[in-house]
Amino acid sequence: MKRLLSLDVLRGLTVACMIMVNNPGNWGHMYQPLTHYIWDGCSPTDLVFPTFLFIVGASIWFAMRRFDQKLSKSAAIKIIKRGILIFLVGELLKMYPFYNLETFQIRGFGVLQRIGIAYTLGALIALWLRSYKKIALCTVSLLVGYHIIVFAFGDATIEGYLGRKIDLAVFGEERLPMRLGFHFAAEGILSTLGALSTVLIGYMAGKFIGSRHSEDKNRTLQSFIYLAAIGGLMITAGLVWNGFFPINKPMWSSSYVLYAAGIAMQLWALTSYITDYLGKTSGATTFFRVFGTNALFAFVLSGVIVRTIKLPPLLWEAGGKTTSLSGHFYNYFSSLTGNPELASLLWSLVMVAICWVITYPLYRKKIFIKL
Repeated sequence: MKRLLSLDVLRGLTVACMIMVNNPGNWGHMYQPLTHYIWDGCSPTDLVFPTFLFIVGASIWFAMRRFDQKLSKSAAIKIIKRGILIFLVGELLKMYPFYNLETFQIRGFGVLQRIGIAYTLGALIALWLRSYKKIALCTVSLLVGYHIIVFAFGDATIEGYLGRKIDLAVFGEERLPMRLGFHFAAEGILSTLGALSTVLIGYMAGKFIGSRHSEDKNRTLQSFIYLAAIGGLMITAGLVWNGFFPINKPMWSSSYVLYAAGIAMQLWALTSYITDYLGKTSGATTFFRVFGTNALFAFVLSGVIVRTIKLPPLLWEAGGKTTSLSGHFYNYFSSLTGNPELASLLWSLVMVAICWVITYPLYRKKIFIKL
């Protein structure tokens, strides 16, 4: 079975969105849909990371076919090794450009660290349990258990959230950024339960599609119609659960898991309809596939670029102020458009374009960088 085009395209779309929303020209001037909700609520931007983790889960099924979806010793070693490497790349990215390493401290987890942990745990659990029924039961147990833990030992406010207290105890107050006047880790320890659930749901979706995949386009379409319908049910369940445990990305709440995973399922179904059924394999499909086949490389590249252009040797004086390349372009776009939000977005798109141009040769030469 070849690589599933729709999965590569959807993965690439999420990577492009991650690069775009993480690199505005000015953090103080962004269109509202491109910002995160500070606490309760869910913007389009809040759906990007869980969609990527959903794809991580789906990809596990396809990647583990060589091990017959069984938790053998070789499979476990491969999974753990890859998870550790992803985690370490995240730490190296935080250290870059490697100044003052003697004073470097772990300040909570980041995006790559969360991916590494959720991937490792999700893959090990999925291959261990194997069946839909057992994996689904495990996922429900995680979501319900998470809900019970949060409200048994606190509440769903940032001040009373148990996860914040755990992170404070582990990392210390001085190592956590501020949110709503409190020290808070965006990718905290306790909320990993929610992220793990997202990966397991993605695995079940990948197992469903992969086991039914066929050269018969109508059968493929039928599979994704079922997936879209299941996604609709999950969105509804998430909205209902929202009344008891609010949809909340910082906590990665149980309702947020279902809501975001349901939307991810429908996005995958739509992408499959366009690529696998209609056969659209050029244009935007190719654009996103470039990112999708080298997702971690493109994401890390964006982080390296944004840190590099802020190094002292690359700063210059402009209008009596020291500015970076991103600041220079933002000022230029702002004067050109007269719209600070649009100027900020234009720099984000420049960053996406730069990363794409650098990643494209790898795609052309079929070089897929995997950890």
